[in-house]
Amino acid sequence: MASKLGEARDRRQNKKAKSKSKEKDTRRLIIEAAKRLFLQMGFDKTTVADIARELQMSPANVYRYFAAKSEINEAVCMDLLGKIEAEGEKIAASATPLRKEYAT
Repeated sequence: MASKLGEARDRRQNKKAKSKSKEKDTRRLIIEAAKRLFLQMGFDKTTVADIARELQMSPANVYRYFAAKSEINEAVCMDLLGKIEAEGEKIAASATPLRKEYAT
């Protein structure tokens, strides 16, 4: 009996993990679609309905993940800043210090 309870608990935990993974994937899709539309149409002209239409979902579904368009914008900015930071770290890790390279 204890084994069956453990198996049931494991199934619930796996289901929760899959649900969180799907939620993360959906957030990522919304951010990517918003980024594309912000570039194409501009931030002011892009609506949550436009983002939803791009993903073939309802605006209400987008609002399940982001309470407002400003939150989507913040997530897009954080994503871009993260990419810039990662690239800067790669450059810093691989580059020779400028002082040595250009020393006379």
